[in-house]
Amino acid sequence: MMLHNWPHLYAGGLADVSDLCEWKATDQGGYYPHSEAAAKLGKRWLALPYQAGAPLIAYRKSWFAEVGASQPPKTLEEYRKIGIALKKKGKPVGQTLGHTFGDAPPGPIRSSGASEALRPIPRARRSCCNSKATMDSVNWMVDFWKQACDESALAWDDTNNNRAFHAGEISATLNGASIYIFAKRNPEKIKDDKGEPMFRDIGHFGIPDGPSGGHRRTRWRSPTRS
Repeated sequence: MMLHNWPHLYAGGLADVSDLCEWKATDQGGYYPHSEAAAKLGKRWLALPYQAGAPLIAYRKSWFAEVGASQPPKTLEEYRKIGIALKKKGKPVGQTLGHTFGDAPPGPIRSSGASEALRPIPRARRSCCNSKATMDSVNWMVDFWKQACDESALAWDDTNNNRAFHAGEISATLNGASIYIFAKRNPEKIKDDKGEPMFRDIGHFGIPDGPSGGHRRTRWRSPTRS
């Protein structure tokens, strides 16, 4: 069970599963580029891609509107400015920022045109974390964290941001669909500051554009194209 770039991290201890991966690609139409980058080293497949997630930023629509954001931000810089204004009102962005299962934010790196490794993937996966694009994204995240976020989230796991959102402690967070689904299924329990069901005030937007343009997106239904 390998997440993100873990197949490369544990490459020395993984069996070659190229026969399974090549069969599946032939049977189902090939893999998306991000699946191949995550699971393949040279010509050797380290893991079998089988699913892809689609996290979005859940946010409180009314709270964003209070600081002049009637529509979701289109750029990371817009998001930072909205977050700064919300934090001043005691409604910061709340983001898991640690070695968690899925909610720690990868978006700024991708939106800045950066990546964890050189493209195309060489036989020995080499890091390019010292590139200008990657450093710019890290610097943006440091500023965003200090200016717009609940800094206690360094101690959060993947459940803390859900609970903080439902408790009305944060204004936005990168997450799966669980925040909205749970609020919609429990309208008598999860309410906004006016006592109304919170799910009506929850909106979603994709990771905003960075200096390189749009965050790379695909049809997140399957690791293969079919």
